[in-house]
Amino acid sequence: MKRKATGFTFLELALILVVIGILMGFGVGILGSLIKNSKFRKTDSILEQARETLVGYLMTNGRLPCPDADGDGQEDGSAGTCSCSWSNCFLPEVTVGVRARDAYGHKLYYKVDDIFTTFTALRGFCVHASYITPNISVTDSSSEYAIAAILISPGFRDADGDGNKLDGENADGSPFVQESVSVSNNYDDLTKEISVDWLLARICDTNLRRIKIQISNGYLCYHGKTYSSSDNNIFLSSGDTVQEYSCNCEMGDCGGG
Repeated sequence: MKRKATGFTFLELALILVVIGILMGFGVGILGSLIKNSKFRKTDSILEQARETLVGYLMTNGRLPCPDADGDGQEDGSAGTCSCSWSNCFLPEVTVGVRARDAYGHKLYYKVDDIFTTFTALRGFCVHASYITPNISVTDSSSEYAIAAILISPGFRDADGDGNKLDGENADGSPFVQESVSVSNNYDDLTKEISVDWLLARICDTNLRRIKIQISNGYLCYHGKTYSSSDNNIFLSSGDTVQEYSCNCEMGDCGGG
């Protein structure tokens, strides 16, 4: 007895192709998501490495560098008068010695308050930085706070479609920038902020945040003890005050305070 030949009908083949198409689409979606997350993590790591390199530069030079304004990797402008327009303020990769492109191939943007480029020694930064209110502010979904500098990756694309790779507050050149806490369809920038408090905690130990004064003549009252020129030097912590002459006299009778 002959067996009847069997096979797939056109309808069955069509259903199989539809299922395969759905599975392939699902797989492509998962693959795209994995690639996106991988580039996000890699860019975050690049930004963190760049931030750490800036800390090293500050520890060596006593100041933060100016941005690179002309794309040659070198800082542009002199200390305290950095020269760049925000759309061309990039991380000076050659000056600080670090990779300056994110995982998408875009150069990293870098904005710094000029005053943090003026110090000539780390001790000067550590003594004075805590009294400075930066003119750069970063905003998130609920608050705004001042920072010394910021690194920004423009992300995968021009998410808000305004012709500028940077999105939202980051694109207008104002002293306000936006964190990467609300990545969305119209914002995909990634940031690493450099706050004053974070810098002080990282690089300024107790001694570096104190200022040394020399007593050449007379007496100083400090923390209830009288110091004279024989004591050579004393250290003042941030916010400390001294009173001239002896601790035993009233401030009004000591000729100063």
